[in-house]
Amino acid sequence: MKTSPQCLTASIPAATDPVARPATPGWSGFVRRGWARLRRWRLYRRDKQILLALSDDQLRDIGLTRGDIHHYNEALHQHWRARRR
Repeated sequence: MKTSPQCLTASIPAATDPVARPATPGWSGFVRRGWARLRRWRLYRRDKQILLALSDDQLRDIGLTRGDIHHYNEALHQHWRARRR
């Protein structure tokens, strides 16, 4: 059974095929770090919006006031501020 030319091109190593070659390590790392930072920021904003949406009675039940929301969220998401440059 003969193989088609398309099947043969799939076996070419990625190092010799310029189209299949991944981006340079600097750019892929840059994109990965940017994406991770965006995810951390979205979690930070989501949690802050949830806390801000609670009533004063609900906040009091969990031991917070409106003024504490920012500090509590900062403590909860220390990795967000720690990685900031």
